[in-house]
Parts: sequence; C-alpha cells; structure tokens
Amino acid sequence: MRQQSVRMTLLTGLFLVQAGLGAQTLSVSFTTPLHGQHFTECSDIPVQADVQVTGGEVQNVQFFRNGLLMNTDTKAPYEFNWKDVPPGVYGLTAVVNGKQGGTASAGPVVISVGDGPDGNILANGEFSCSLWPWTFNIWEASARATFKLDTTTGLAAGSAAVIDVTVPGTANWQIQLQNPVALQSGRTYELGFMARATPARTIEVTLQENKEPYTVYFQQNVPVDQDNFFGPFEFVCEINDPAAFLRFNVGAQAGTFVLDQVELIDPTVTSVKSPDRGGRPAAFILGRNFPNPFNAGTVIEYSIAFPSEVRVEIVDMNGRRVRSLAGGSRTAGTHQIAWDGRNDAGEALPSGVYAYRIQAAAAGRTSSFSKKMLLLN
Repeated sequence: MRQQSVRMTLLTGLFLVQAGLGAQTLSVSFTTPLHGQHFTECSDIPVQADVQVTGGEVQNVQFFRNGLLMNTDTKAPYEFNWKDVPPGVYGLTAVVNGKQGGTASAGPVVISVGDGPDGNILANGEFSCSLWPWTFNIWEASARATFKLDTTTGLAAGSAAVIDVTVPGTANWQIQLQNPVALQSGRTYELGFMARATPARTIEVTLQENKEPYTVYFQQNVPVDQDNFFGPFEFVCEINDPAAFLRFNVGAQAGTFVLDQVELIDPTVTSVKSPDRGGRPAAFILGRNFPNPFNAGTVIEYSIAFPSEVRVEIVDMNGRRVRSLAGGSRTAGTHQIAWDGRNDAGEALPSGVYAYRIQAAAAGRTSSFSKKMLLLN
C-alpha cells in the first residue's frame, strides 16, 4: 500500500498562557526556536524563553520535548543549548514555576530537524548523530546485553543500532530498546523498519503506555533473520498519549539484533513547512520507495522546495554506484523515478540491500540524502 500524505498547514505564531496566584503573575514565551523553523540534522539548537513576573520570584523554567522534560533552569537567562539534534519533528513547550506557586506555559513550538519521509513522527529513526532519544532497558537481573551505535554492521549505509544479547531473559520484553512518541486518538499510523538478527528470532514490537498499568496499544510479533525491511504495520490509535513509547523487545534469545531506518508515519501530517516558503516542502524531502521489498521494480519519490540540479544514483552497501537513474534540472515540487533492479549495463542485480542516493543543488547549497531498500530476485 503506497503511502499517501494529506498536506496540512501548521498553525504559526506563539501560544502563550498566563497564570497568577494571588498578587503574582507569570508569563513565558519562546525567544528561540521559532514555530515552524527547520534545522539541518545534527545541528546545535539554542533554546531560550523570555519570562515576565510581577509580585513574586521565579523558581525555575522547565523545557519539554514532546511531553518529556529536557532541561530545568533556575536563573535568567532561561536557556540551554540542545546539542547534536537528530532528525525528527519536535514539539517544544516551556513551563515557568513561581516561588509563590504560580505557573504558566508556552508552546508547543513545532520544529523539524533533517529531512525525512512525510509524516514521520519518530525522532532519530536512522540513528544519526547519536543514540538519543533511544534508551535501552534490561529488566531481568540475570540477563546480559549491550547496546551501541555501529557504522560497520553492513546492514545499510550510515549508522545502525546493535544489541548483543549474551545472556537472554525468559521473555522478549526483558531486554528492550525504546523511543518516546506522542500518539493521538483517531489517527492511523504505519510502522516500518529495517533489521537483521543472528541467529534468526521473533521479536515483539509494541506501542505502549509508559506508566501503570502499561497498557499495550499495539503489538506485532516479527520474525527477523537476514537483512530485510519489515512493514508497514498499520495501527489505529484509540487514545491520546503524549508520552507513549515505541518498544523493540528482543531479549528471549542470545545473539545479535541490528536495527535501522525506523519510521512511524502519521499520514495526516507532513514535515514542517517554513512560513516563508508558502507551504512548499522544506529544502529537501526524501520519501520511502514503494514497494519495499521489491523485485520487478520500485518507485522513488522526493520533493524539493526550489528549482534544483538533481542527481539520483543507486549504490550497493560498499558505497559503489551501480546505477545512475537521473540527472539534470528539476522544478520545485514532488517527483518520482522508477528503478527496475538493474545496473548501468542492463544486468539484473543480485538480491540484497541497496541505497538510493539523491543530491540536489540550489542557491549555492547542496543537499545529499540516502535511504535503504531491499531487492529480492
């Protein structure tokens, strides 16, 4: 099923709430970043709030990302530097607490970092820059496992997450990798990821509440062996949970599990659009090829905000170019290009993981992005 995104315009401007207790009045607003702002992946993003108070003193200002506490500052200027931010769409809020008991909040200020498929609400699904905001849990005292970022796994170009289980638990959930996501009732989400397991195993993938009673909203048992793309798995959400977790439970068997290119797609939203672009795509959006896995052929989709010089190539997992698909000037908008699984000589390529790599040059800036796909002959 091909992913179709419904374009929506995000509200611009600042959301501001004031609250008072007795004679004390507090207000807070974001100075930076701005609502709708776009940053390149792995940027350092300054976060700052302006606070006004009368009739009392400020106890602290708390900064939240998608409902999770990021930083607490007790002295003006109320700010911090968010370092090496991985790709994702983030909703930032600020809460000021007064010493006399008052409170006020500002946000959400929604920003996007990096360029990815439309509607992807998961941060750092390709394990760029760092492992954050993924966290690793071992719940069985006798279990032993390690979690690391690895650039030499052979699963795909770039980084991947690797879990080595040396002593398994008695159930998959006893060793898990998790990432926070905000879920909204009435939405239909699509989950997909690339993975490899040695030896083969069945893992559990869940979307779950992160507090008592730890309600499981979605669960999928997925057999994993050699390199493959799994999904999309469809999930119809029936609850609002701004602090849910996507979890990969892998702990019932010893061995190695490799994870990459995790996407949780909400088709009703799209990547953040900067106001000055009039709703056009952010500088570059690289979509998911469809179908994936594939044999007879697949279609690659990308969007550009400005007329650009574009080059599209297929590379193997050693970074060698095997096919040049397109090159030349392209107009602003969304474009598609097909690949038949053959190299430049017209020969059918063997089964395996390949990457499509696209470069777009405009206004003195060149953007380059790649994603993985699985060819099955």
